Amino acid sequence: MPFINSTQTILRKSNGDILNFYIINKTLFLRKFKNNKGWEKHIEIISNISSSNLDIKIDNNDKIYGIICTDNGKVLYIYTDSSNNIKYNNLFNFNINKYLLKYPVIQKINSTLHILYYLLDKNYKNLFGIIHHYYDGNKWIKNNINIIKVFPIINPFIISYNSNILNIFYFNKIKNAEEVFVNSFESTSKTWSEAIQLTNNSKKKLYLNVLNNDLYSHNIIWSEFVDDNLVIKYMNCSLKKEEITSSKIIALSKPSNCSFPTFIKTQTALWAIWVEMDKVVSCYSFDNGKNWSDSNVYTDSSKYNFIKYKFDTNFKDDLQNFKVHSIFGTYYPKISFIGFKNLKLKNSKE
Repeated sequence: MPFINSTQTILRKSNGDILNFYIINKTLFLRKFKNNKGWEKHIEIISNISSSNLDIKIDNNDKIYGIICTDNGKVLYIYTDSSNNIKYNNLFNFNINKYLLKYPVIQKINSTLHILYYLLDKNYKNLFGIIHHYYDGNKWIKNNINIIKVFPIINPFIISYNSNILNIFYFNKIKNAEEVFVNSFESTSKTWSEAIQLTNNSKKKLYLNVLNNDLYSHNIIWSEFVDDNLVIKYMNCSLKKEEITSSKIIALSKPSNCSFPTFIKTQTALWAIWVEMDKVVSCYSFDNGKNWSDSNVYTDSSKYNFIKYKFDTNFKDDLQNFKVHSIFGTYYPKISFIGFKNLKLKNSKE
């Protein structure tokens, strides 16, 4: 069965209840799974929206928050009120004849809300601004992070964060090839760093993804064109302020049509997972990306239709056992994540 190029959102509350946000015919729906009770009837939330233009998260208090960009030029803040009902407020409007807003991302860090997105002025084709807003408790503050060159595809940026620093990773086209860049926002100074170029191999790239090992170490993965095929490439970078270092870029796959790479980190292994020939393929590392296993096809992915899920959780078992932001999985009503498993180290005791 094939991979369906569609993205849904799965949120898990501290009691184990599951919230599944999905879009059908440009309408956003929510369905809830109650522990020991099963799925409830879906709820219609809002129309005029595409799957690439929303980002929904869950905070430490099981409250839902998110950002939605509608097709008619409204940017909305979505949240749950004191009665756990879904509500939304209009943050701002933009002229859809003049501007294009893409891939909004929201993140609550401590008590501060951060919103980031791409913005295209249609008078300047192929040049996208990366925009950041944060709420200081009284008003929204806007920052222009960078202007990037994009053609023909705009790839979503990826963020990582801790209590003090917010990082944004993205592609910028340099000499007709995409290179990986990063900027960092410091919560104390409230300023963005200059862009730092992490790759310089002059190869065309797609589908960037990032997952941090710790405060500084970041795993970076993408699909790279090699003789008209796509190969999964990996590198690690350390973002220590005193010295930023990057590992050698390595290939995790053979040339094929390898797309949509992502990561999941379990207690013992870091998994790289991607789609290849309509199947899920993965490999793993026991040492935070220094050495990798051979890639293997996840055989069950040929039995079912599967999609990509954004995932956020407040469930204790998830937080203790996994680190993941996006993952492949089967469809409702039997939603399960695929492409990885719990592994024991070779020298671990049985």
